[in-house]
This record gives sequence, C-alpha cells and structure tokens, in this order.
Amino acid sequence: MEQRIPTIIIGGAVKQSTDASVGAVAVQQLRQLNFDKAFWGMNGVDEHYLKTPDVEEAAIKQTVIDNSKDAYILVDQSKIGAYSFVKVAPVTKVHLITSTSSSESNLLKKLKKKTRVMEG
Repeated sequence: MEQRIPTIIIGGAVKQSTDASVGAVAVQQLRQLNFDKAFWGMNGVDEHYLKTPDVEEAAIKQTVIDNSKDAYILVDQSKIGAYSFVKVAPVTKVHLITSTSSSESNLLKKLKKKTRVMEG
C-alpha cells in the first residue's frame, strides 16, 4: 500500500559496503536541512564520545546530529565501551537507546550521568 510519504534522497558518493551516501556533496546537502528527530546506529560509545570506523560516515552522522533537535543513538550492549577509529560527537549531544543488560556496567552508569539512556 502506498503511504505517500515525501522522501528526500541525499546525493554524494555511494559507499560500496553499506550503500550509504557519503562525501562533501552529501554533507553540504545535509547542512541545509533541520531534523526534529534523528536515529543512528553507532559502532562504539565510550565515556565521552560516539565512535565509528569510517571518516566519511562520521562526517554525515556529525552533520545530522548537529542539525537535529533530538538525536537518538541505537546501540546494543556490545557497542558500549567498544573502540572505533573516528570520534563522531560527544555523548552529551544525544540520547542513547540500548538493550537492557542484566548487570549494568560501570560505563553505562557513567553515561547515565551525562545523557539520557533508554533501555528496552
């Protein structure tokens, strides 16, 4: 069934492994947009930063986070404390959504002092 939802496609280069739009053209186009809510996956979250392995994807994620009223980062427990090459944004700029852990880690406790953490 057709929902008739308006869709905007961002240009730029296409990253082969993920089909993500990346590069300067994509970042430039995203800078012109404002978002009420943005939802992103992330490869790692430490006590201070969101992280990802790819410099170009980091630039896309940074731009959207900067242009969002509310940015939500979706991470499972394996991403909490995981190391990745590129810093995307401070954890204080986003809300974290994660799977419930039977034993809350010390890092998760520290993150809850810096930002909203939703478990489910």
